[in-house]
Amino acid sequence: LFNRGVTKGQRGDVNGEFADYTAAIELPGATPELIARARLSRGLRIAANGRNEEAIVDWQTAALSSGADAEIRAAAVGELLKIGSRLDRFEDPLALARTVADNLDAAERVRFILGVVLALRKPEMRTQWPRVCRRLIENQPPEVAEKIRFLAPVCEVLETGDRSKLDPLPPEVRDFAQEALAAFEAPAPRRDSTLPDV
Repeated sequence: LFNRGVTKGQRGDVNGEFADYTAAIELPGATPELIARARLSRGLRIAANGRNEEAIVDWQTAALSSGADAEIRAAAVGELLKIGSRLDRFEDPLALARTVADNLDAAERVRFILGVVLALRKPEMRTQWPRVCRRLIENQPPEVAEKIRFLAPVCEVLETGDRSKLDPLPPEVRDFAQEALAAFEAPAPRRDSTLPDV
């Protein structure tokens, strides 16, 4: 049902897509993973139609689904944070993100935190990203802190513009951090190729 919903969405059948996601959510014996994926996708479809409050419910449910993969939960939290930023309701999804992270084992926690911060790499999230990042990386156990410590210099670069903050990072981590930073830059305006250069 879920895959069929995705296919219907790709073909422009919005009503069929929505119906299949709902059917997957209500399917007896559906795994928590399937339900979380369907809620995440249905929330995206609902939000695209301007029904933000309904989308928020689906994303919150997906984020709190303890049987779902960390990446799905992170994507749901990412959507909550993006919409929370637009609606000036940022604290609730930020607290939810921390709650979810704090209830995961170390490996899943790292995957979740990285998933959330990667989901927010958008020009419109440039000012919020350091806040989210710092909230998620504070007071982590050593085995988690070690894996995500490179995020702090990225926050500093976003806040100060000083790219030298990345210099102490190992080359492969610095490259990743620079790629992350590039996502915050607004895309250059498209030029109409029919206009002559002046």
